[in-house]
Amino acid sequence: MKSFSFAIDKFGIGCMIWRMQLGEDKFELNPTNLFSNDIQHLLWAVLGFHPDYDEAIWFMAGDRQDEHVPCEKIEIDEEGSTAVWSISINEEKSTKQERILHMHIFHDLNISQHTYEADVPYYEFAEEIMKVVDVFIRSLGLTNYYKEWGRPFPLTDYVNAKAILMRKKPERLEDEILLLERPFYIAFMDEPIRKITIESDNVCYGPMPEIDEITHQRLTISAKGRVDITTRTYVGTVVEKKHFYVDKFDSKELVQDLVDYFQERPLLTYATDVGSWDLTIESESGKKYVFNGALIADEDDFFSEYSIKVRKYLKRRDLFVFDGQDQTGLIFLSCEFEGGSKSYYYRTDDETIDIGDYVRVPVGENGRTAIVEVVDIDYFEEDEVPMPLEKVKVVIEKVDEFGVYPEDEEDE
Repeated sequence: MKSFSFAIDKFGIGCMIWRMQLGEDKFELNPTNLFSNDIQHLLWAVLGFHPDYDEAIWFMAGDRQDEHVPCEKIEIDEEGSTAVWSISINEEKSTKQERILHMHIFHDLNISQHTYEADVPYYEFAEEIMKVVDVFIRSLGLTNYYKEWGRPFPLTDYVNAKAILMRKKPERLEDEILLLERPFYIAFMDEPIRKITIESDNVCYGPMPEIDEITHQRLTISAKGRVDITTRTYVGTVVEKKHFYVDKFDSKELVQDLVDYFQERPLLTYATDVGSWDLTIESESGKKYVFNGALIADEDDFFSEYSIKVRKYLKRRDLFVFDGQDQTGLIFLSCEFEGGSKSYYYRTDDETIDIGDYVRVPVGENGRTAIVEVVDIDYFEEDEVPMPLEKVKVVIEKVDEFGVYPEDEEDE
């Protein structure tokens, strides 16, 4: 459960309700007319308490820094009452990687007074404030905000807060417009990613799996090439637990693909009638970013294409990854002859053959053979093959580019 949440609802002319939670306490604030620049003060707090603010003041005018940032005290006027936010850095609990804010809110309702207090991670505070203000202003519009409240929206501080949290540096008006249009997200920290872990649960509402059926897989890929795989049955019995190493360029690519994708897509939704996956991206400092979603093929094809890439790089066609489509069908290799531009299908059972490899294949009807390059790999179930199986020749064996048999090399 979050220690801080923030929402704007029941918006109307000159009226707005802020629904909040701080620690275990839930309450509402009702700022009137926003004459106290409440939203601007929130944006100043987001800006000024950012851990990298001192190194990122390129977007603030010099004569404003000491006067307004950070905003440690926010006074909110309400109808017949006031609320005072006091914000400070908890130096004892803050680390280099995670800043902790201590929030103290005193709510004077005239007939009663309430105090709310809790420690809140800075990025939780900033994300809650910014995602709500971002949706609010992009849906309402700048001119409508002015019509409702009679004063301009604090646009410059809004853009600056989005820029520092999204790690963008708009240089031109076009950049700023794009930043305004894009949904808000908090970018990953500027530090190397150590590893990714994908836990896939292929259990859905439907027929009960057999007790010995593999339904859970845990896959960990480090940026340095180590791969760990654990598979379990429906009842939790461990079927496989192993680790091995792959090319570091491949593992780094698999890690970076996910970092690039999730950098701007922090929210996913579950489909409750299918399996699910949980992804953890862990940085070198140990900070973890967790995402989850449904174990199905996605609409934009990223997860399916990524899942295929994982199976190909790790040479494991049985992995669920993100789409649950373990490739257990027949292997068809698309091969090109030297100097040719057309590819031909050949079948194989060798799962170690990869794109770019060379294989020896039968040619014609007189026992002749040729060495061809594998340019693509497809998997088909027996009832979905693109041509009759009896018309597809079978690969003889894998060779190197110069036609030397791997077993011949071992004999030398």
